[in-house]
Amino acid sequence: MRREESTTKEARTGGDEGEEEAPRNHTVSYAQAARRAEREDVERRAKDRTRQLIVDNTEGGRGWKDLTEKELIEKAKVAKELMGIQGMDSPEIEFLSARKLRNGGVLYKLNSTDAAEWLAKPDVRRTFLSRFGAGATVKDRVYNVFVEFIPIGLGDDPTERLGAIESRNGLHPGEIVTAKWARAPQARHEKQRVAHLVISCATDRGANEVIRHGLVIEGKRVNARKLDLEPRRCLKCQRYGRGHLASECKQEADTCGMCGKAHRTKDCTETEPKAFSCVSCKAKGAKHDHPSASRMCPAFIEAKTKLSERTPEMRYKFYPTEQQWTWERVGDSRLTTGEYIDADASRKGLGQGRLAGGQVGQGGGGGSTGPETHTERPRDEARTGTPRRSGGTQLTLDSYRWDSEIGSQEAEEQTDARSWSEDQFNSFMSAIETPGGQARQTTPRPSQ
Repeated sequence: MRREESTTKEARTGGDEGEEEAPRNHTVSYAQAARRAEREDVERRAKDRTRQLIVDNTEGGRGWKDLTEKELIEKAKVAKELMGIQGMDSPEIEFLSARKLRNGGVLYKLNSTDAAEWLAKPDVRRTFLSRFGAGATVKDRVYNVFVEFIPIGLGDDPTERLGAIESRNGLHPGEIVTAKWARAPQARHEKQRVAHLVISCATDRGANEVIRHGLVIEGKRVNARKLDLEPRRCLKCQRYGRGHLASECKQEADTCGMCGKAHRTKDCTETEPKAFSCVSCKAKGAKHDHPSASRMCPAFIEAKTKLSERTPEMRYKFYPTEQQWTWERVGDSRLTTGEYIDADASRKGLGQGRLAGGQVGQGGGGGSTGPETHTERPRDEARTGTPRRSGGTQLTLDSYRWDSEIGSQEAEEQTDARSWSEDQFNSFMSAIETPGGQARQTTPRPSQ
């Protein structure tokens, strides 16, 4: 009997004395199951995006607006067939669906990732677009990162320094496609010494390395974060969740995003905070003593929470890839409060004060950034053939588009393309430029 027990024990432990088989628990909690399903959804959506191709029309897209989705598919097929001998080396290409975008562009879904990548090659792209029609362009997929508290010594046009930034931080040449100040240098106040920058990376891997390690710019190590989608707010009626742009708003007169009166926000002369009035909160009968663009606005927080519930990618700190560490989740406070731009930096002692372009009375903008150590990053393969966008000193919508067109329309329609609408972009910019969302009228900083 004892011999049988001993034999059974050896079978369980592999014959090693003193080792007991660890108890196995195959029970999966509801939370674990939900997260597993969420991850599978994010992976599916990411895979679908690799099969997408966005064709924009620089001439306004009026001619395309009149075409049906079926006609748009036929248009793309004809363009492919007209490519001639260059199209003979292509993988099997089939345009499965077409969706018309608000800006007049078209989002195509192809049969494979190989097909989409082949059409995105510089030489192939040029030929395809020339056959597609005049004014046609392909929108590149980029991954936007918000970089905080950068010394303004970087210069008014950061694109001139991209090569040096890549070299100093071990990034592959061409990884940073473009960079724009979040706020125009001309609008900075006299004593401001640091400002925020938005950079667009060519690959998700490159963007994740920037988010993970930060960057060294002008000798200073700075922190970075993924730039998430924002809830759409119409800049004409100032309401969230209406599903339209200012150009589509049916309201006759403009409503000010500062004081709530009947004039355009840019024409508002109100400077007394007590006179500010949020349109969304006032309509709900709630306290409305803040601008409509305020990031502490309850209506904004509610809209962002709903958007995050419909857009699982927003729940992650990085752009999720096959690397396990990129699936780190964002803390709940990030999604349910208005502390979006400077919350992490504030906790690390970086400050939000006037020297950082923040609010008066919030303290210094310097702070400690920790030891100046540099971690060499893997040289991820960047997109080739994509020219860096330069010119201009203020972030504009065209240079700020995400990997695809649509913004929160994605969440509203349960689609897979991502970008910001014009309203979302302007709403975001008005919120981060200055306290209350209105740019300070200051004397431009003299050129050095």
